[in-house]
Amino acid sequence: MAVVQGPISQAALVEVTDPTSPVTVRLEPAFAIKGKVVDLNGWEIEECRTTISLSTKFKCRAPIYSTSGGLPWERMLSPLPYGAKFKLTVRAEGYRTRQIAVDGTDRSQKLIDLGAIVLQPISRAGPVVAEQLVDPDLEKEFQEVYSLDKDEIIKLIKPPFVLGRQEHFQHLTSLYPGVFYSLDSQGAIQACLLWDGEQLIETPLNAYIHTHKKPRLEYTLLLTLHMPHYDFNLPKELNIEMPYGDWIVRADSPRNEQLRSLEEIIYAETNRSIRFEKRIAEREVIVVRGRYKFKPHPSGDYPDYVPVTSRDKFSEAAEVKTADSLPEFLHYLENSLQIKVADETEPIEKTTIRYRRSGGLLGWMKDSEQRHKELNILLDNLAKTTSLQLKVEPRPAQIWFVTETKEN
Repeated sequence: MAVVQGPISQAALVEVTDPTSPVTVRLEPAFAIKGKVVDLNGWEIEECRTTISLSTKFKCRAPIYSTSGGLPWERMLSPLPYGAKFKLTVRAEGYRTRQIAVDGTDRSQKLIDLGAIVLQPISRAGPVVAEQLVDPDLEKEFQEVYSLDKDEIIKLIKPPFVLGRQEHFQHLTSLYPGVFYSLDSQGAIQACLLWDGEQLIETPLNAYIHTHKKPRLEYTLLLTLHMPHYDFNLPKELNIEMPYGDWIVRADSPRNEQLRSLEEIIYAETNRSIRFEKRIAEREVIVVRGRYKFKPHPSGDYPDYVPVTSRDKFSEAAEVKTADSLPEFLHYLENSLQIKVADETEPIEKTTIRYRRSGGLLGWMKDSEQRHKELNILLDNLAKTTSLQLKVEPRPAQIWFVTETKEN
């Protein structure tokens, strides 16, 4: 669905069979829906999900648009094109799902106000009736396609995707993030999934979400193979465009087997002989020495936690978290910065470390001067609150170098 909001609301429904191919979109006048989701006492239900879909019988019941949870109190769905009848579905944990018919054929209505949408609580005393969230035939088809054979390490699934894909990714119990509920991502997401030998692993999803350009090799290594940025060396000229599609990787498979399999896929799709070679080379490492002891930051701004930031202040979304040991905290630091950390600290008794993180992945930052500047500020904040010495040093390490073999 395409939407334009402004002085004149316009929208269109477009059937897309291949998200990599151009489509013609003819915007038409549209209407909007608003309403409030409440319980029997009239209190707002914050953690709920509202989806809007065509009421006609389509095999795939995936929503064409949705909003999700939280404020504002009054929910507004994006404009919908006139001329069709829709079905609004409202779900919330602990409440019965409710469906409401919405007639979009009356062109005189620019805004349909549904008022208070009351959800009935699920009775704990009565029998629990499992809600069928997905079409079983579509789910079966999805599982057959989104699986690995015994000897497969990596699989690329290119569009057109099976219909069950949208249903699998958008159902309420999924662990996948809200991008699958958004207007512009129904077919746009390129998912990176893990296979445990018998089934897909329900983990927080890695995905490439830019639909106006193809992903490049760098993102395949980072998102599909979960390779830290510091573990590979990729020349700019070899950061080639990769095919559009979903990826499945066998969990816990050796890195060398993953890269050999990726080489084969790249050659089959691009006819380029990209190779991954492991070499010993120096890389920047954060070396941590000394004995941990918490101290309030001398600025007085961080009296009871360690500030993991290079910024002057934290965003409201940055929460104070807890690590149950120094190694756990340093492991978090390594993952959140995407810079290798060498732990050379003195042993200490079991301790709890409260910390707060704000900022991006410094290890991914292309501007080396800016990266070092921000990293020095961050390490200084850590030193002032942990009593540790943190220094960036070059250390030899095994790194995967990306090369290309030219055919004669």
